[in-house]
Amino acid sequence: MNPTLLLLRFEGVLQSWGIKSRWDIRDTSEAPTKSGVIGVFGCALGYKRTSAVLSGLFDQLKIGVRVENTGKVVMDYHTVKGNLWTAEEKQRKDHTIVSKRFYLQDASFLVIVEGEQELIESIGKALQNPKWPIYLGRKSCVPTRPVYEEITNAYGSMEEAFKIIPWSWFGKETSPEGKPLRLQCFIENDEGVSIRRDNAPMFPSRMFRDRRESAFFVDLPAEG
Repeated sequence: MNPTLLLLRFEGVLQSWGIKSRWDIRDTSEAPTKSGVIGVFGCALGYKRTSAVLSGLFDQLKIGVRVENTGKVVMDYHTVKGNLWTAEEKQRKDHTIVSKRFYLQDASFLVIVEGEQELIESIGKALQNPKWPIYLGRKSCVPTRPVYEEITNAYGSMEEAFKIIPWSWFGKETSPEGKPLRLQCFIENDEGVSIRRDNAPMFPSRMFRDRRESAFFVDLPAEG
């Protein structure tokens, strides 16, 4: 029996998927992280980031990502002003902190999520009528197309789906780079040789967790 797969499209003017953001430096991964995808589900379902349900979703779901368009990394310059406590327990008033925040500009991803059919269907339903606004990593990153695409049992595996599902990126007609020859994919896999670190929602706090994945390329499928 084929697995139940939830197909998602993540496209936006800006996206940001932090993997090791600390203090005034906020980075972004080159592709959506699992914790970021779970965060999208949390918004749709109406769960706070401290909810134990999110930790359960992290363990129950398997994700894969196909890069439809890599986009480019851009940096936004921020300043934050306020009172700061030092290590000597002294307060510095009206202190200004420079914050560098990184984003993916004009990137596009096909995200596939695999899980039990009942769970996948409940998430798919919530994505079509979310309780809270959906954003792509940060609240300022609004998707420019519907995130939900479909739920399907048409493919024997996530890898097969990545090889067959048509390439669909809204900016492809005006892309100065033209069509890519192949697309990079990442699939969560306990036997994968690559290790990715996610800011996992481990109740009652969030902690980093390593997971294994396989990285590979597929030939460009036919356009949708």
